[in-house]
Amino acid sequence: MNLALQSESFSQGNGPDPEKGAKAQVYPFPYAMEIRRLIEQERIAAARSLLKHALSQGSPTPDLLQWQEILAPARVRKSSQLDRDRSPEFRWLKERGAAYSGQWVAVLGEELLAHADTLKELLIRLEEIQPPFPPLAVRLD
Repeated sequence: MNLALQSESFSQGNGPDPEKGAKAQVYPFPYAMEIRRLIEQERIAAARSLLKHALSQGSPTPDLLQWQEILAPARVRKSSQLDRDRSPEFRWLKERGAAYSGQWVAVLGEELLAHADTLKELLIRLEEIQPPFPPLAVRLD
């Protein structure tokens, strides 16, 4: 898919120069821009389809390779590392979380470590506290 745009020579602003004639310049289709537009419209399947077509047209450009990585299906990997059992934190959220509606909370075990209006404020408070393990941080709505 190429866009052919006509480029005409103009003499002194009086219109096309008949001696030079009209020349067609071919510009490559702006696939990356169109893919971005589709993503911004939340049309991910269409963006993936256009990307597949663009990659089939020849040597891929760096921006298309970047879109290929971004739009690739998610990879799930097993990890031998396990998080702590968060049952106590979830129990605390269920029993006491309503009192902190609209705020960010950091809970470790059944203890509230900090709460704040923004995540940034919460992280600052946690840095000051330096808990022994990473707490569960969540916004309660």
